[in-house]
Amino acid sequence: MMKDDRAVGWCLENLPRLPHAITHVFKYLNAAKSRTCEIESALVRFLSSSRSASYPLIEQRILRYFIAMDVKDERVKEAAWSILGDRNRDDYAREFAARYIGQHASIAEAQMLRHRFEGETSGAIRRAELVALYEAGYLTTRYRNEIKASLSGMEWRVRCGVADRDDAMNQEGAVRRDRTALRGELL
Repeated sequence: MMKDDRAVGWCLENLPRLPHAITHVFKYLNAAKSRTCEIESALVRFLSSSRSASYPLIEQRILRYFIAMDVKDERVKEAAWSILGDRNRDDYAREFAARYIGQHASIAEAQMLRHRFEGETSGAIRRAELVALYEAGYLTTRYRNEIKASLSGMEWRVRCGVADRDDAMNQEGAVRRDRTALRGELL
């Protein structure tokens, strides 16, 4: 537990001035559990402000923070839709916006994600929207098969990125068990 959270206010006020240290700032903010409400409120205000567009790395870190903390907030979702819809923004901020939306999407929003996926030109954003559809529970086997059949270059994304995630996790567990058994034999 962190004993000194005096710099939380300063960090929040100076986010745009700290892009070089943003990873450390968010580790510090994440450790300041006693000030979570204040932190979340300030981050929502920043993300909802017009000035956040000038700081895509900070937008990305804020969205990562909300995803990791599993914070469901309509203002954050609204800001995430705005970020995702702005093709002039950097892809890395848009990718996390899609992921946030996917985690907290209603059925109607999942349908909007699907529509966005079908019209998106950026491969990175399409992948993020595909993952968001999966996280929203809106990526059916039928739709995955349609994507594989109709969109060249998406086959591996559907296969490796989303569709067989559970199989990959099961295979990884089996590999881990095999390595442990082999290690036991070698010792």
